[in-house]
Amino acid sequence: MEKIDFTTKEISSSALKSAKKSTRDLLWYYNKPKTSGSHFDFGSAIELYLLDKAEFAEKVIIFDESKRPFPDKNYQTKANKEWRDKFYADNSGKDKYIISKSGSESFDVIKQIAELVDMHPAADLLYADGNDYQEEFRWICPISGLKRYCRTDLSNPATKTIIDIKTYSDENFERACVKQDHFLQAFDQIQGAVQSGYMENVEYYYWFAISKSEPYFVDFYSYPVGEDLKVEEIHNSTMHRLKVDLAGDPYSIPFHRTEIDRIKIPNYYK
Repeated sequence: MEKIDFTTKEISSSALKSAKKSTRDLLWYYNKPKTSGSHFDFGSAIELYLLDKAEFAEKVIIFDESKRPFPDKNYQTKANKEWRDKFYADNSGKDKYIISKSGSESFDVIKQIAELVDMHPAADLLYADGNDYQEEFRWICPISGLKRYCRTDLSNPATKTIIDIKTYSDENFERACVKQDHFLQAFDQIQGAVQSGYMENVEYYYWFAISKSEPYFVDFYSYPVGEDLKVEEIHNSTMHRLKVDLAGDPYSIPFHRTEIDRIKIPNYYK
């Protein structure tokens, strides 16, 4: 793995989720091939459509299959395949998002979800006066002394509120929170807002959760600010471990968390 200088590297909230697993996972986070795909483009596109339609028009490219040379035929037809390949060749790699006009995770779906957002009684939270969009926080972790970084979707110093917009495909958003470790990310963003001096304290943290599966849902969930001791313990223990591991040579650590770990016999063992 390529070696990272953590005296200058700003560890992001996303990277911290990897670091929670192990220090080696943190190193791999900065070395693994970057993931891209239509689901990432869809999440970014819907966020822009809801919050900044001018930026949406600038950054989002809509792939309209109905305009292919032979609309009644699929992409096994040479002309259709060449048309599609040229579209992606002309538009990929330009810091833009490509989404389909119709189908799953498409522009048509985004417009449907936008209508649902307008119907939600708490939608005003997204458009409140004083909301800052994608505010960046930089700070020095008081536990580890490491440089830190995070960016929130919406933050408001006047109301002491942070809102993170999430798209998910699970039936249950709470399950998605565990699977994607949104809890640790929320705690870390709160730390960033306060430690950077952006807010004196954070009183409200919301997830605006958008289901990508029919019949589609938009929900607001509140993170239990001040009642998240378990998350705080995991966050702080991770930072203590990183302080020790990164002070030496982290690339010489082959194990997860400790040199010799103890296995507990599970209750389901027979």
